Amino acid sequence: MNLSFEALDRHVIAGRAAEPALRGGGRDWDFARLLEEVATLAGAMRGLGVAPGARVVVTDASPRTRLLACLAALRLGAVPVLDGDPATATLLVAATPPPADAAVPAVIVEGDGAVVESRDWALELALRAGRTDPAPPADPPPGAPSYVVGDTEVREPEVESVLGAALAALVAGRPVDVPAPDGR
Repeated sequence: MNLSFEALDRHVIAGRAAEPALRGGGRDWDFARLLEEVATLAGAMRGLGVAPGARVVVTDASPRTRLLACLAALRLGAVPVLDGDPATATLLVAATPPPADAAVPAVIVEGDGAVVESRDWALELALRAGRTDPAPPADPPPGAPSYVVGDTEVREPEVESVLGAALAALVAGRPVDVPAPDGR
C-alpha cells in the first residue's frame, strides 16, 4: 500500500479534489493542489536517485515542507526519516545546506544559504524540474517501515508522531493544520 496514494490520489479520484487538505502557514491547499505538489517533488526526488526503499532524511525544514517531502518520499516507495542521520540518506531535505564536506549524495534546500553546486538543489528549482515528470505512486519494498522518526521505525502510521497524525488525517480525508514557518 502506498500511503501517499491513500492520503491524496484516492480523494481526488473520489471527486474530493477541491476539498481542503492543508490549512495555515500562509497558504491553503486542496487535495488536488497537494497531490500536484507532492507528485512534482517526487519527480524531482526520483531524478536525484530516490528509489523504492531509499531513505530520505527530512530535518529542520518548515512544517509544510516536511510534510510535502515525506509524502513525496512515500509516493516513491521510499522511507522518510524525520530528524535522522543525513549520512544514511539517499537525499536530505533541509532548511539550510549541510557543510560542503558532509557525506550526503543530494540535498534539497528549502531556504537560503551557500550551496554545493554539484550536490544541492533549491526547493523551488527542484519543484520546477519535477513539474516536467511528476512521479506516480510506487509500492514500497516488502517489510520496509512506513517512516522513521529519529531512530524509531514505524510500520503502520501512528498518531503519536506529528507525521503519523498528519497521515492519519489525510487518509481519513480531513485537512491538516500546518503552523506558519515562524511557529504561529
